[in-house]
Amino acid sequence: MRGLTSRERIMPTQKSAVPPEIYQLKVTLLGTSPPIWRRLLVPADVTLAQLHDMLQAAMGWEDGHMHEFSIGQRHFGRPDPEDRLMGIPSVENERTVRVSGILGRVGSKAIYTYDFGDTWEHSIVLEKRLSVDPNTTYPICTDGQLRVHRKIVEAFPDSMTW
Repeated sequence: MRGLTSRERIMPTQKSAVPPEIYQLKVTLLGTSPPIWRRLLVPADVTLAQLHDMLQAAMGWEDGHMHEFSIGQRHFGRPDPEDRLMGIPSVENERTVRVSGILGRVGSKAIYTYDFGDTWEHSIVLEKRLSVDPNTTYPICTDGQLRVHRKIVEAFPDSMTW
């Protein structure tokens, strides 16, 4: 099986009865002043694992540490069978949970913790539910405060607008 080039797209064979939806998320690094934040437009059906990758790019992190999503009493991440042996509560698999399944209502909130040593906590808030714009490629970072890490701008030159 050959790889896809950047100009090829996988097209669905039939249209879905429910049009795809886009979530406008505001991600704020907690404990910063002035606040460090990003506004992202992401497909509602992405998994938390995919959202993790998007957050890494948008916030300028380099994915060198462990992470976890928390919504109420539920925790999502990369399950490790050894956690139970060490008395650490297990997490739900982030690869099987979609953003739309946990942030369904406008105003819904989640916490994304990156780097358990330094505990960088990010608030994720669903600001709006939007229709897909056929002229936009998702995900996209549409706004934010404070500079984006240079490597991220180089990796996603068409997505970074500030």
